[in-house]
Amino acid sequence: MFTDKTILTIDDSDTIRTYLRNVLTSKGAMVDGASAGHDGLMMSTQKQYDLILLDLLMPDIDGIEVLKQIRATNEESTVVMLTGHGGIKSAISAVQMGADGYILKQEITSTARDHVEFVYALEQAMEHRAGIVAQKQLEQVRADFYSMVTHDLRNPTTMILLASVMMTDGSVEPLTDNQLELVVLIQNAGNRLIQLINDYLDFAKIDAGYLRLTLAEVDLRQVVESSAIFSRLQAHAKQQTLTLDVPEVPVMALVDAERLKQVLDNLLSNAIKYTPEDGQIVLQLCVESGQAIFRVKDSGAGISPAQIPMLFTKYHRVPGESTRGIQGTGLGLLIVKEIVEAHRGTVIAESEGIAGRGTTFTISLPLSRIEAAAHAGAGEDQPIFPGKVEAPLEIEDPELYQAFLNETQQQIASLRSLFRELALRPDDKALFNQAQRVAHTLKGNAGAMGIGPIWDPASQVDGLLRRMIKTEEIFTSAEWSLLMNLINEIERALP
Repeated sequence: MFTDKTILTIDDSDTIRTYLRNVLTSKGAMVDGASAGHDGLMMSTQKQYDLILLDLLMPDIDGIEVLKQIRATNEESTVVMLTGHGGIKSAISAVQMGADGYILKQEITSTARDHVEFVYALEQAMEHRAGIVAQKQLEQVRADFYSMVTHDLRNPTTMILLASVMMTDGSVEPLTDNQLELVVLIQNAGNRLIQLINDYLDFAKIDAGYLRLTLAEVDLRQVVESSAIFSRLQAHAKQQTLTLDVPEVPVMALVDAERLKQVLDNLLSNAIKYTPEDGQIVLQLCVESGQAIFRVKDSGAGISPAQIPMLFTKYHRVPGESTRGIQGTGLGLLIVKEIVEAHRGTVIAESEGIAGRGTTFTISLPLSRIEAAAHAGAGEDQPIFPGKVEAPLEIEDPELYQAFLNETQQQIASLRSLFRELALRPDDKALFNQAQRVAHTLKGNAGAMGIGPIWDPASQVDGLLRRMIKTEEIFTSAEWSLLMNLINEIERALP
């Protein structure tokens, strides 16, 4: 495994570097050493190493920062962190940031003379990295495929549709009835092809793990109204009535508005297709039990209860005479389910399978506790947050859990301080990046400990900061208020 492999050890201890060199060269590897972080970074840019053994604590720059800089340009080298007993938490954080494993220094020097366990751990780490590299290469192939489909199929189809529209809107000489009939056929076929392409692209993204949400604080009423604009035209063409039922006050939530609109567009399109002429369709938004609830109801033929469990599966089409001739990819509801679940929500369908009673699709999305309390009518003197959340009942390592609590308290204090500084310097990119790193580590720690009430708001903080950094938004009082409320929520969740 190590024959002719190139290995770099970055550690300020000459004893450790010597020990590692002796062990690894005896296995056929070629080993270089660096005694400081900056030296190791320079060597890693000058030569491609198969394996880098990186000390967590060094005098000039810590190992996590070295790791970040290595991973900024190098995804191929295996990186294993070396740590003492006190650095386990940071080593775990390093793994979350791109390291392929960590090894206690005490375990290296205490293994048997043939170093079987140490060598095996390094082999496992290198196989892990090889798998990641292969996966990224596959993802690139998929990305190239998406680009090909988008450019070579969707763009020409769009041009065909554009030309057909120009032939019917008076941009050219009037068409005869026969010509107009042919152009309408072209438009219908083109729209059908665009829908097929979009559905398959969305499914391919989901299947490859490419589905990404761009979250922002949005009034959900606007999403509903935006989706209803085009759906009303579709319903009007079938003499159907589309009714909106939305609250009078804003319903704010952290969502991807475009993806959520795609969900509602799909459900409304289905309701229109499966409802006869003169039918009724209702799109409702309300707040129930701390959740934003969307309901799409129709007065169509309904769905057999036996078919409902299969609705959200790939390529499923509801059988029967009432659906014969209705075109679709069989992917729409699967895409709906994936988008909703990416928002940490749920979607269900209900129907008695009786004509005229139709089907109801219900989407539930979590609201922040502040927003949920506002819609529940909480007064100023009422507590927004419930009592403290108890610690998990089964804790294998109480010492680790206590360390997690201590570190979380430090991170809360750090974020509060950084947000106060951002209020004074709202365009300071360094402060943004520092706050995001703290939030990311906090989220990662909560996820590793399995503490959802902390992971949830920490994820929202991390996501909001990432978006603001990416879009170079200026820090405003609205963001400050939202972030501070989320920090309060995290603190309330601590036992």
